[in-house]
Amino acid sequence: MTELITKAELTAIKTDSYARETLRRQALWAMTHRERRAHALACLDLIERLDYEVPIGEAATWTLGDVARLVPVSRRDNPPFEVVRLADIPEPWRSRMGAASIGSTMSCVSGYYVDDWRTFLRLWRREHEQLHEYRLDRS
Repeated sequence: MTELITKAELTAIKTDSYARETLRRQALWAMTHRERRAHALACLDLIERLDYEVPIGEAATWTLGDVARLVPVSRRDNPPFEVVRLADIPEPWRSRMGAASIGSTMSCVSGYYVDDWRTFLRLWRREHEQLHEYRLDRS
């Protein structure tokens, strides 16, 4: 098998939350292709090991439930809408949302629309349930 990731990528994902989350996102997307699944699972295994050995961010140990409960929703009045402010999303969850939302979500000036945030949390849970199933199939 070829090298899992490059040395430059490994260096980046050890210290850069957005780089780690971008690689995680790419691997999750690759899971939908049977021929790329083994490589994607190996990448995800490496990333999850780094999540525990080299955590990045003050909320690295937060569960999805913690994130949903602790990240506040703010209301804007003109025009009226609800938003999750970027400043209120701790790392690595801010980078996770940013990497997951490329091309699919519009952020407003101060953060993400609350519906997009909730969709991200719902999809995060679904993706990791599917990942668990793939890992069970692998064993």
